[in-house]
Amino acid sequence: MGDKQKEIDTLNSLSELYANLGEIEKAKEYLQQALEISKQVGYREGEGRSFSNLGYIYYLVGEVQTAKKYFEQSLEISKQVEDIELESDTLGYLGLVYFGLGEIATAQVYLEQSLEIVKQVGNKLSEGAILVGFGVIYLQLGERQKAITYLEQSLKIQRQVRDKSGEGRNLNNLGNVYIGLGEPEKAIIYLEQA
Repeated sequence: MGDKQKEIDTLNSLSELYANLGEIEKAKEYLQQALEISKQVGYREGEGRSFSNLGYIYYLVGEVQTAKKYFEQSLEISKQVEDIELESDTLGYLGLVYFGLGEIATAQVYLEQSLEIVKQVGNKLSEGAILVGFGVIYLQLGERQKAITYLEQSLKIQRQVRDKSGEGRNLNNLGNVYIGLGEPEKAIIYLEQA
């Protein structure tokens, strides 16, 4: 299965690349190929990753219910094959999906589960991203001080791991929080760094 596994992994990577370039149909084509081959050869990890990537693509285009379906399939497989990285990624994505559906409490549960896993395995990059998710949730709930706490924790991690893209978005988030709090001086400090 070695060559097929590499082919599946490559197809999944290509799909991620095309999705990030905005070429959604091309990304879907690669994922359908990866999914088909994964099922043929019994490569469950590849199948789970393909489902997760399909979920991500449908999330990007606003088809949240379809995304949810794919993420749930990915989560089930990730647990069966004990792929903890895929499991934590998928839990995080499900948190985003439920946030988008307005089911904040459910979103928090998924994000908490994802955060627990990434802390266990020491994945600081993902930890920073999940903390941003919590910050956004608390902003939505109107709990700005709690949002600031999570966003600042995330910012610290993003700087540690040199995640410049995440750092820039997060500085912007913090600036906007302080604008909402009526503290333009603090907002300027963050926004000028973004």
